[in-house]
Amino acid sequence: MEYGPVRSKISDRACAMCAAASAAVAEHDRVDKLFKRSCHDVDAHLFADVEGFPLNAVGDLVWFDLDERSKIERLIARLLRYDKAHSGGRAPDVWHCLLSSVYPFMTSWGIDKMLLALVLRTLHNRARGRCWVQYIEHACGRGNLSKAALRRGLRGVSFDKIYSSSHDVLTIAGLRLWLLALAASLPKCLVWHGTQCSSFVTLSLSQSLRYKENDWLGDQDKLFVKVGNMLADITGLTMCLAFLMDGVEVLEQPLNSRMPLTPCLRAALVFTCAQKITTYHSCFGGETLKPLQLWSSCSMMTALARDRPIVMRSDAVLARRDKNGGFTGVKHLLLESQAYTLQFGDAVISALLSSSS
Repeated sequence: MEYGPVRSKISDRACAMCAAASAAVAEHDRVDKLFKRSCHDVDAHLFADVEGFPLNAVGDLVWFDLDERSKIERLIARLLRYDKAHSGGRAPDVWHCLLSSVYPFMTSWGIDKMLLALVLRTLHNRARGRCWVQYIEHACGRGNLSKAALRRGLRGVSFDKIYSSSHDVLTIAGLRLWLLALAASLPKCLVWHGTQCSSFVTLSLSQSLRYKENDWLGDQDKLFVKVGNMLADITGLTMCLAFLMDGVEVLEQPLNSRMPLTPCLRAALVFTCAQKITTYHSCFGGETLKPLQLWSSCSMMTALARDRPIVMRSDAVLARRDKNGGFTGVKHLLLESQAYTLQFGDAVISALLSSSS
């Protein structure tokens, strides 16, 4: 019996496997380097070319397409009407304060002019070929969604204060950076908000006291509740701006999060005609069930919807109810569940790209 051909086939297969493994390692390293450049190293200097506003010598906003400007003004007026009707008019006060802190020269402006200026700045930059951002991921964590975008050849930026204090949107520098990224965004740019949910979920309800009676704003004497409210207000602002800039705006939260019910976000979701999409992280390789709610005005994101799977493992849940009806989190699973899987990131980017194919 001749063993030569058999050995040759085994050797060829082993070589192919080694080559594939080496290629996978090289690709992993390539994407990690790209992620570092588009996340860790991102600061305001990266956006120096897009920071200016289209103003004339006397400080008036200038835009050559009067019909387009009029359309944007009508949309902003509608947003503010929706905010007054659905949320009691919280957004103008909160957003005006936020934007005045970043752009002091706007302090005397109304919120409608502020929003118009931010949108026209992006359109001005696009018209001059200065925009390049195809995705923005807020609170990116491990960055698996961003890495999926990078593997597909997209260019963008990822923000998380764990990588740089300049990414902290609760600071003036951090909010300025978020707005600069929008100023460099291309049409159909993915603007993904994985906003911190800790004060909005059922697990923290006994402390946050978020109920319909207080408009889901909770006990505002507690710092973690006030921080959560500010993050929700900023998310509402950037969701609306992304929509007005023809972006693909998405909010991701645990299914039991009350964040979408808070005033500014509630108005933003009504204004953008956002759809609620229910899915489960375990359907994308997650270790836990982790029910998710996604909100977006863009129909392609419905591709992420999944039916509730059958969970076989008893530990594949993030919290358990005790005999008194309270909830206790499973700490190691809660920490692990904060990161998207690579499979989930791939699904998001596939949905995004399907709309442009």
